[in-house]
Amino acid sequence: MERDSDVIRVFPETIEWLARSVDSDGAEAVFVSCGAVRVIVVVDQLETPLNELVICSIQAMAKGALRKAGINDSKSGYDH
Repeated sequence: MERDSDVIRVFPETIEWLARSVDSDGAEAVFVSCGAVRVIVVVDQLETPLNELVICSIQAMAKGALRKAGINDSKSGYDH
């Protein structure tokens, strides 16, 4: 981790390691909840080896906001 003023930055490699460490055979998805962590940069890298969805809170929030606004488009790698 790196500290920059009042924000702690978690490196993508740490996010990947943590997501892999909580994965289990019976899981259908891995959900990473933290608006201050850049999970979106590792979602695609994790889904194939884990063979399941990886969803972050920002991704879920954005999808919810778009749906409430009546926008139903999807973008590969960002919408499940």
